[in-house]
Amino acid sequence: MNTPCIIINMSGHLECDRFENERIIPKDRRPSYVHDDLDAARQEALRLHKEHAGPIGRFVIFQAVEVTEWRTPFEIAAKTVAVLEPYERPVQVITEKPKRRRKKA
Repeated sequence: MNTPCIIINMSGHLECDRFENERIIPKDRRPSYVHDDLDAARQEALRLHKEHAGPIGRFVIFQAVEVTEWRTPFEIAAKTVAVLEPYERPVQVITEKPKRRRKKA
C-alpha cells in the first residue's frame, strides 16, 4: 500500500511556539504538496535539492505511519452499541464487619 508523504525543508532552526514547548515550521518552509507514494516524494526531494543546493536545501521526507478511515455515524453507533452489551462480572460478596460496642465509662 502506498502511503502519503510530505517533504519539509529542515535547514536552519525550527521556531518555538509562544509557550516555548513546541517546534513550529516557519511559513516559508511548510509543505505545500502531499505526494502519493515514497518514490514520487524522493524524486521531488532530489529536484528540490538540485534547485536549492547549499545550506538552504536540506529536505526531509516524512512518510505517513497510519491512515485513518472515514466511518459513517451508523458504523460508529454500531460499535458503541457492541461495547454497551452487558458484561458478566463475578459477583463479590461483601462480608459485614462485626459491630463494635462502645465501652461504658
